[in-house]
Amino acid sequence: MALGDLLYRGSALWKRLAGNTTATRKFLSQTGTGVISAVPSWNNVYSEFVSTSTGNIDDLDFNNADVIFMNNATDAIIRGLKAGTDGQRVTIHSKGAGHVFFAHQNTNSAVANRLINSTTIGTTPIAAGAGSATYVYDETTVRWRLDNHFQGAWITPTFDAADYFATGATTVWTVAAGDITNFQYYLTGNKLEINFNITGSTITSTSATELNRNIPNSFQASKGTQLVTIVVDNSTTKVGKSRIAASAVLINWYNDVVTPTAWANAADTTGMLGYILMSLI
Repeated sequence: MALGDLLYRGSALWKRLAGNTTATRKFLSQTGTGVISAVPSWNNVYSEFVSTSTGNIDDLDFNNADVIFMNNATDAIIRGLKAGTDGQRVTIHSKGAGHVFFAHQNTNSAVANRLINSTTIGTTPIAAGAGSATYVYDETTVRWRLDNHFQGAWITPTFDAADYFATGATTVWTVAAGDITNFQYYLTGNKLEINFNITGSTITSTSATELNRNIPNSFQASKGTQLVTIVVDNSTTKVGKSRIAASAVLINWYNDVVTPTAWANAADTTGMLGYILMSLI
């Protein structure tokens, strides 16, 4: 017998279970048959699963681990987790260079493997190397329910010029990647915060009072809101406003709080600076 060894009764004889000599804390575990006990063994305090998958991930089999570490080099969208048992919990941590997104009730995964998120339109994000999310399995709905979500850091969406446009067929609002000093979002529950600073964009053939951007990550607002915003219209700084209508998928910008006018036809001299808080569906 060595230090830490344990004795247990075998079928006929006493036997020795060697002590845990690893540097990892473990616990003594036994799984019986319902009639008799079984041979004891050392098990990890928790089990973990590491995934390096990127892109769309359906029906992820994580070996029923307690923790999933996402070590994805680029963005990943988890669209389903292998079905668990009632009350089973799993926490997903981001440790890679890519963000991780969770799709709500995505039909590309089996029914019993789907996720229920607080935000039901768009994907729930955790930031690269920072965020985490915990899901609990619910046998009543046969789904994984989001129990806790921590985005971890502000996320800057990939620039897409098509996200920016003006209302009106004769107006063109041109925004280049270099015009975006800052555009970031942070999701907490179903509340979305956005910080933005857009400078030096161009308007041609103007007749529009409304400049627009798609709400990031395909999110959709639940209730309408308006916020005071600093805008620059043909190099003139004004007090304008940001507006999000109820059930909208767009942010609208206006060059005056009370009486908006058409944005000026101007090259590299249009912008807006502000903060938005909205509720999501």
